[in-house]
Amino acid sequence: MNKKLRTLIVLSLIIGSFFILSPNRYEQFYPIVWKAEYDGLVIDDLHLPENFYSNLEKVLVYYNEDYKIEDGIIYVKKTLYSDMDLCWNYTSKAVNKTWLHNNE
Repeated sequence: MNKKLRTLIVLSLIIGSFFILSPNRYEQFYPIVWKAEYDGLVIDDLHLPENFYSNLEKVLVYYNEDYKIEDGIIYVKKTLYSDMDLCWNYTSKAVNKTWLHNNE
């Protein structure tokens, strides 16, 4: 094989590996809420109860979601965090005392 072909094959393998492995990457979970003034879902971590992240962990366990905790920060798979509606659902349940009580 000539040098250009080998280089092309190696680059293709590196780029292909990146795209194959990227769904397995983790991102920090930021709370998603509905804001009427924006008519949509937005990230809002300013108005959270003190126990939000421990409650969020309960929600993630209940739904059997893959997550990591590093330095007190919850990280979820990139594929989960790309679904804003699902993240809004999980955020809502993490602040809903009734849901948390009923699903202990």
